[in-house]
Amino acid sequence: MKTIMRVMNANFTIKQLGWILFPFITGMFISCDNTSKKNKTNSELTEEIQDVKQEISEIVQKEKEELRHDVDSVVESFNTEIYTFEKEIQKGTKKINAENTEIISDLKAKSKELEKRVSEIHKQNEKSWKEFKNELEHDTNQFTKSIEDFFNENK
Repeated sequence: MKTIMRVMNANFTIKQLGWILFPFITGMFISCDNTSKKNKTNSELTEEIQDVKQEISEIVQKEKEELRHDVDSVVESFNTEIYTFEKEIQKGTKKINAENTEIISDLKAKSKELEKRVSEIHKQNEKSWKEFKNELEHDTNQFTKSIEDFFNENK
């Protein structure tokens, strides 16, 4: 009888243990399922982040090319205008004073500086690009205004 009671107590304890372990085991399966969903979600987020980074990189590259083209056009236009202007001075059809000589020298120096800065575009990363772009656009606009002012005053 004692043996039967021990077996019954053991069965009862196993049943109790089963009721305790059932929620725990079920929780583990659910948790594993959630973990795989989290991993999938994390994987999808990582992929989306990579896609956004690629898009930003492509946008910055396009902006770099456009800015390079814009600055190169301004410098090329200046070089053409100053070449024509200096030819007219050599022919004697234009007169130039010391002040204008100094202005031409300054404009040429600014032109060289813009060319130098354009050559540094490729060194800019996404973080430094915005500030570099704003500064170069500002300087290019100032240079363009200076050229227009000079040539309008010396027609």
